[in-house]
Amino acid sequence: EVVISAAARALSHCREGWVYGLLHDLARRHHLQGVLGGLGSFRRVESVPVFVDALQEDELRPIAEAVLRAFGPTARPGLIAAAREGGGARYESDSHLRKRRSALALLVDAGVSDRDWLLLRPLVDEADHRIVLLACELGMKAGDASDLAHIRSRLRAIRPDAMWMHRDRIDRLLRAQGPREAARVTIGGAEASRRSSPDGWKA
Repeated sequence: EVVISAAARALSHCREGWVYGLLHDLARRHHLQGVLGGLGSFRRVESVPVFVDALQEDELRPIAEAVLRAFGPTARPGLIAAAREGGGARYESDSHLRKRRSALALLVDAGVSDRDWLLLRPLVDEADHRIVLLACELGMKAGDASDLAHIRSRLRAIRPDAMWMHRDRIDRLLRAQGPREAARVTIGGAEASRRSSPDGWKA
């Protein structure tokens, strides 16, 4: 694997069509960092699915994300398809879920159009809290007033069971919605602290 990766990096300096074809074939059969890096240097749109698929593997995700960011808007359709793939399924593997989360995170960074948001809006109602949180972030940028009301409701619904770093992110998003939401976040945090205190708060 080390030899294949090193050879792929060396070959990528030769900007010939046959080299791209070889790297593309290798990337589909051997998910290796060197192969992906070499293939990514060509910036060929037909290779986007290879990098989207690599998002499900922890060791490949950083380089796949970097290449997909470099593609810019060209990668958006593939990322949208990946984020939506299997949504609402009764069972979803951890690797597939990580792929969808990563695709959504890239879309949050890049932004989406109003038309794209219509495709992604159903993700706000999924079961996975991180998928919901990322979809809500997208909706806060691209959604209309009705979307925002539902998004605020969903964020409040997932907050109690979210991990602490995600709760902090949820609170920031809600506070950004105005003084009323900021006050609700403050009151909710105080109530949570009271409930978690061994003796509670005494009046």
